[in-house]
Amino acid sequence: MVTEPIASNRVGGIESFRVLEAPAGSGVDVNNVITIDAVSNPDKYYLDLGKKNEPQKTGNYIVEYCFKNAITGCMRCDTSIVNVISLPKIKFDSIPGMCINQAMVTLDSIVRDSFTGKRLSAGIWQCIEYNKSRDLTISSVKNAINNSVYQQHYFKPKTGSGTYLLKYTDFSSGCSTTDSIEVSVYGLPQIKLFTPDTVCANSGKYKLQSNYSYNDANGKWSGSYVVNSDYNSDSVVLANQYAITRKMTFGYTNPLTKCSDTAFTYRTAVKRPYFKFMASLHGHYLVDFLMIDSNMNLKNFKWLWYYGNGDTSTRKYSKDIVFKDSGDYKTYLNIYNGFCITTDSLLLNINYHTLSIQDIIAIPKIYPNPVTDILNIVLPMDAEVKLFDMNGKFILKTNIDANQTNQINIADLKSGIYMLSIINGGLSYWVKLAKTN
Repeated sequence: MVTEPIASNRVGGIESFRVLEAPAGSGVDVNNVITIDAVSNPDKYYLDLGKKNEPQKTGNYIVEYCFKNAITGCMRCDTSIVNVISLPKIKFDSIPGMCINQAMVTLDSIVRDSFTGKRLSAGIWQCIEYNKSRDLTISSVKNAINNSVYQQHYFKPKTGSGTYLLKYTDFSSGCSTTDSIEVSVYGLPQIKLFTPDTVCANSGKYKLQSNYSYNDANGKWSGSYVVNSDYNSDSVVLANQYAITRKMTFGYTNPLTKCSDTAFTYRTAVKRPYFKFMASLHGHYLVDFLMIDSNMNLKNFKWLWYYGNGDTSTRKYSKDIVFKDSGDYKTYLNIYNGFCITTDSLLLNINYHTLSIQDIIAIPKIYPNPVTDILNIVLPMDAEVKLFDMNGKFILKTNIDANQTNQINIADLKSGIYMLSIINGGLSYWVKLAKTN
């Protein structure tokens, strides 16, 4: 409530205003509620409508206006009712800081009339300041002022992080009144992930890492094979697959602003190469190393041999490797598929002063060949015998006693060609065996 001028459109006479009646209980002195500004020409009359903290002065005022003709002296009066209403007292609800990824906020939901407690909705909102600046030559300020308030009623946190001064103008009383409120928008946590995209399956746990501490309770990992902040590769099951890829997500909430964000990555677990190899002595100094079992095609991987005789090699398969002296040799083979290294080893016991493989070959010992049901084997030393089909599939294994006729019943096998391996002291001798029905 403020003091407002009242006037007529009559000239050429004497005019006057007075209040005949004030609202009951207002305490208004009708003789002092109208003031005259005699400096202006013509005179201006003001009706004192009261101040914002004087709601008792609201109500109907009966105002009389009289005009006296300066020539005839005749006077005419009329009355009018002036209804003085109270302007709403704008009160804003407390607004917590917003996050930049938050949905639009309905601004009318945070403003009310403190006199009545009712929500105010007959007004408009606008942004008048951003980060304490109103300089529209600054692009960020211009963008905030022009775009942060949508359709004069909604605030868009996505406009950007910072501090906004929002102005509300209310028209519910028929008169305008304004107030402003400061709103803060916070940015999101800046997440960076530092995890390898490919690992070896069945190789234990890998610690998942981000730019936040792995034991920070405000961060959380989720996804397949993820437990707390570990990726458990031992949980990965690869049957007929070489690799499997799964999504992992890390979410973090800033403990101060309560703003959250997520980042994700993909991790591939690849099958570890599996293989077994054996050695076959031929001649007096030469050994061939043969692959007898594997779970995949290993030709395209990297190979590294440590023969135990001081030599190494990166050849895929090793033949004619020289072992000049008798003794124990431990041979290692590492196969690397780009992510996993698998190592297998074989202990060779070479004694050139005892019976050699060449000696074994010279002794008739395996008969009949072709064989229908019972295979007889006679060897001058104890040995282990393994039978494989031509695809390398293992069929059976048995131990042979020296200088005895050992019999193996293979009547149930299908007709075809098989490979018989005789193993002694880390060395092996292969015999091609024909099976008939």
